[in-house]
Amino acid sequence: MATAAASQRSALLDSLARLLRRLLVPVLAVITSLVIGGIIILLSGGDPIAGYTGLWRGAFGETNSIIETLIKTAPYIFAGLAVAVGFRGGLFNIGVEGQLFVGSIAAVIAGHAVSLPAPLHVIFALACGALGGAIWAAIPGYLKARTGAHEVITTIMTNYIALRLINWAISREGPLRDPRNPLPETFRVLDTARLPVLIEDSRLHIGVILAVLAAFVVYWLIWRTPLGFEIRTVGLSHSAARYAGINVRRTVVLTMAFSGALAGLGGAVQVLGLKGFFTTGFNVGLGFDLDCGRDARRKPAFWGDAERAALRHAGRRRGHHAVAYTGSARHRRHHPGTHVDVRRGAAADARTLPAAPAGRRGGSRLDQRELGQREGMTCLTSASSSACSR
Repeated sequence: MATAAASQRSALLDSLARLLRRLLVPVLAVITSLVIGGIIILLSGGDPIAGYTGLWRGAFGETNSIIETLIKTAPYIFAGLAVAVGFRGGLFNIGVEGQLFVGSIAAVIAGHAVSLPAPLHVIFALACGALGGAIWAAIPGYLKARTGAHEVITTIMTNYIALRLINWAISREGPLRDPRNPLPETFRVLDTARLPVLIEDSRLHIGVILAVLAAFVVYWLIWRTPLGFEIRTVGLSHSAARYAGINVRRTVVLTMAFSGALAGLGGAVQVLGLKGFFTTGFNVGLGFDLDCGRDARRKPAFWGDAERAALRHAGRRRGHHAVAYTGSARHRRHHPGTHVDVRRGAAADARTLPAAPAGRRGGSRLDQRELGQREGMTCLTSASSSACSR
């Protein structure tokens, strides 16, 4: 009994130590970025304390700020999950931007052209958005599996194809243009397709909850299902996956389709939860913020994407707080964008420092050892132990 109790205590302490090590790196990254940004602001004649106070107020200082931060967080969660799934399958899906666009347009068409009761219409429009993103991502996935074309090149190409097609579709003579509106906008979705609002008289919609649920679903699928095992195995080693009987080509296409479905769902949530129509400039930039999935080699989690969205939203929506409280009047007059750039740089440092392989948890050697232990690649299957490969 005493031996069993001691073993349980040792296992608990080991788990707590691993958790603390995982939390230590992002915390140190944020502190380091704030110190570096503060030094730069101080050297440029500003007040770093006041600047960071304004940054905090912009994201969390008021109730409306918190609501807007949550709204901005949702699409970043979907985009980060899309990139993370691709990374897990050994694919760099840089086409999330185009998949967001296609998902948004598919949701608009489904929300306008089809008449259904409110709950069914919302589900149908979201499903169409996810399907649109999945089909658009499956194209470079098929090219990768069939011809070996690199997904970075093909997804960048599909980004611009999607952008040009949508710009034409909402142009003056485009089929999706609202003829009653002089601006390049699509027709509006029906009220039955709009996402429910969580707080009355606010823009906070149920899409925020859907994004959090999507993170848990992705975690379950990647780590608790046979498909997730196939995706991870193909991402680690194609030869080992083939030896284990996994259809590598099919898994590559499915991985890209699943990644695109998440991106398309994010675009659908944006258009159904906010404006109810698509216009030029809407959702631009969401898909290119690929550092949402920066730690995708590890288990994907939504908290990193939420932190990313909060920092970015603080800079975009309430950046004037940070600028207003830093620097002399003369410096602000002659260099109005200096502290904005410093603020963005500090946020970027906080997001990218944890991705440095040599500085994460004591070095790459430890990373490799932990990676091998977690993936269990010492034996892919009980029937094919010799198939292990890094």
